[in-house]
Amino acid sequence: MRKSLFIFLGLAFFLSCGKLEHKSPYDPDSPLSLQAKGKISGRVILEESDDNSGVIVSLKGTSLTSISDKDGNWAITEVPQGRYTIAVSKENWEYSEPMDVEVGIGEEVFAGEIFLKRLRGSLSGKIVLEEAEEHSGALISVQGTPFAGFSNRDGNFIISGVPTGTYDILISRSGYEEKELLGVKVSANSIIDVGGGSPISILLQRGEVEGYAFLEGESDHSGILVSVEGSGKTGITDSYGHYIISLIPVGKYNITFTKDRFEKKIITDVVVSKNQTTPVDDVRMLVSRGSIIGKASLEGSSDHSGILITVEGTSYTGMTNSSGDYLIQNIPVGRYNLVATKYGYEDVRVSNIQVEANRITSAPSITLNFIPGQIKGVALKEGKNTHENIHVYLEGYSYLDAFTDLNGNFTITDVPAGTYSLVAIAPEPDYVVYYHPEPVVVYPDGLTTDVGTFTVKRPPYPPIPFVVYQSGITSATIKWYPNNPTDELIGFNIYYQSYEDPSLILLNSEPIPPSGGYVQTYSTSITEEEKYHFFSLSAIDKDNLESNRSEKLGFELMPYYSQTITDLPLTPFNSPFAIAMDRDSENVFVTNSGNFYVSVINTSTESVTSTVLMAGTPQGIVASSVADAVYVGIMDTGFQIINTKTLEVYFGGDDLAIGEHRLTITPDG
Repeated sequence: MRKSLFIFLGLAFFLSCGKLEHKSPYDPDSPLSLQAKGKISGRVILEESDDNSGVIVSLKGTSLTSISDKDGNWAITEVPQGRYTIAVSKENWEYSEPMDVEVGIGEEVFAGEIFLKRLRGSLSGKIVLEEAEEHSGALISVQGTPFAGFSNRDGNFIISGVPTGTYDILISRSGYEEKELLGVKVSANSIIDVGGGSPISILLQRGEVEGYAFLEGESDHSGILVSVEGSGKTGITDSYGHYIISLIPVGKYNITFTKDRFEKKIITDVVVSKNQTTPVDDVRMLVSRGSIIGKASLEGSSDHSGILITVEGTSYTGMTNSSGDYLIQNIPVGRYNLVATKYGYEDVRVSNIQVEANRITSAPSITLNFIPGQIKGVALKEGKNTHENIHVYLEGYSYLDAFTDLNGNFTITDVPAGTYSLVAIAPEPDYVVYYHPEPVVVYPDGLTTDVGTFTVKRPPYPPIPFVVYQSGITSATIKWYPNNPTDELIGFNIYYQSYEDPSLILLNSEPIPPSGGYVQTYSTSITEEEKYHFFSLSAIDKDNLESNRSEKLGFELMPYYSQTITDLPLTPFNSPFAIAMDRDSENVFVTNSGNFYVSVINTSTESVTSTVLMAGTPQGIVASSVADAVYVGIMDTGFQIINTKTLEVYFGGDDLAIGEHRLTITPDG
């Protein structure tokens, strides 16, 4: 009773739960869509091929495929469980052994190696050798392959086992012209007649030519292409220039000789005879030539001359003009590199300039950058303790310059290599321009050239003339102050002009040496015919620098009275200062700065009288040329007037008319 109850309850429980579910991907009872997928892989090998790619591998009855790589490997994924047949295919290859494979749930299966054989066919044909009784020995070659065959006595041939594809066929035999058949297609398991069903005729050689061709300027004469025009026959010379061309049908031909970089040469009317070797005259081929034109410039310069342009690897060169233009002629044709060089500048290289026969090739424009150097030194101002602002520059290159500091130091930078003249100018106008005595050389190495210490000189000051007077009938005496230490001078120059001839004349042939005294004196002859005379002076120092000329001193040549007067009273002539003669040359008036006198010398009686001025110390004295009067300048007070006839004295004050002029005395006398 209890056992029956247990069975009943168990059955009731089972019926209440229903059917069990199958959801595991590895449960064979699970739905197919839920089951794990498998993978099939393998390798294909193509006969006589290093490249095994491009083979299509598929599972028959499915859309699952794969394509092999270069090594032949392939793989098909997402394969449901089951049994499959593997199919492989590639054009011009065959696979004749099907392969079945079983794939379990989620299983990876390696199918192994599959070999594909190349599909093959055969080539056949019939060769007919011109004028031959039997046609054996013709070589039939499948170009690009090792497959070949020979014709038999009847000219027949067959080449078997040729892989399928399209080929060019070359037929050759000694003594006969070669023949080429293009685009012959080999089909699988077929015999292809390369002549398309017709015999293939091979023509006899007719003759040959032989000769020598030489290249200008070369020791190796190989590589000349020798062509028999109209025959298609060519030959190439060896290193000796020798050539021979065979298989030429009989006839008359022009033979051309060509080689890159050389002028073409033609020999006309060469006769080729049957089975004969025709000698050809020797040929000398001239080099084809062209020219290169271009422009090169120098950085920072307006003159671009002197740049050397070299055709690299040759002796051909050119030189630029001031504008930078150059032309190199008669260059053998070819491709060249150009190198531009100039001392002190960086070389520039231009590549791949093609020179063509009888043409001018334009090269790209180039610029050479200079290799800068420096010039330094010390410039001093003569007679100065500080030496700033001296302008130092290179002559002709004013932009290459510098200014000195307080100590005279200067540095000129960014100077291209070369040879220069150095100039220095002090800012003060009384200094002369300094020119460095030696050329200054800057080398193309970026180093500094030291010119050392030099001095910008200052010329001496102009002398100060204070009197010129007539010292004879045709002579004059000039007196002046040196205005410079006489031990620093080598002498003086005196320049002369006349009113009638204003041209400047140097009186002395050599500098007048200093006398050592405070006042310098020089006498010279003058032209009696010329009435008005002017003198000026300059000083010359030991550096041979000449000062500016002094102010002019002039005088009027007068009738000269020369008389020695003795036994004159001493007192009036203690301090003679100035002298004047009246317009009639009757009296000579001498001022005496030591006493208040003007002494009067009568030129005829040689008498001396003293006219006492009312006040003041007499200084300068001037005689009127239009009135009987002399005018005496009185220190600190003005003028006094002496009547040259009566010797009476009049006060003139500080405002006085003399002829057409009015003279005013200023408060400082």
